[in-house]
Amino acid sequence: MTQHICERLCINTVSSKPSGRIVVRLPFKDDPSYLGASYNTALRRFIAQEGRLTKSPQLRSQYVEFMNEYEGLGHMSAVENPNLRNPHYYIPLHCVLKPTSTTTKLRVVFDASCRTTTQKSLNELEMVGPTIQCDLILLRFRLYRFVLTADIVKMYRQVLMHEEDRKFQ
Repeated sequence: MTQHICERLCINTVSSKPSGRIVVRLPFKDDPSYLGASYNTALRRFIAQEGRLTKSPQLRSQYVEFMNEYEGLGHMSAVENPNLRNPHYYIPLHCVLKPTSTTTKLRVVFDASCRTTTQKSLNELEMVGPTIQCDLILLRFRLYRFVLTADIVKMYRQVLMHEEDRKFQ
């Protein structure tokens, strides 16, 4: 039932910009005012991450490069004068290094499951939509004579968050 509500919410709130980029809303199942304070936890994790990065100049360089690219592509922006009286959420993050990867050696992980002072996380307040990918995708892959592949490294970041929901990210 919740999946159908989530799907309807998506259909009713998804829009697109003239550039063709899609804009989505967060599918809240509970009032976001249930979120407590998250800034101190996110700051504490950031400081711990900075300490880790100080010990490894190579990791720090890759992390800074990732964040600069993230900002340069418009996937993040500085928050000017945040209104902390309104519901909001600071997502803690950390980086994971996988030297054996052929594509992305450094990955930044955003932890929206991190609980706030009310013991609620952003993930807990959001609906879960239906699974839309085929369970047997490898079998379907073999049904066609021709197959196309593509590099989707930044595909998920091409979807924009609605202006009113950015304070939760």
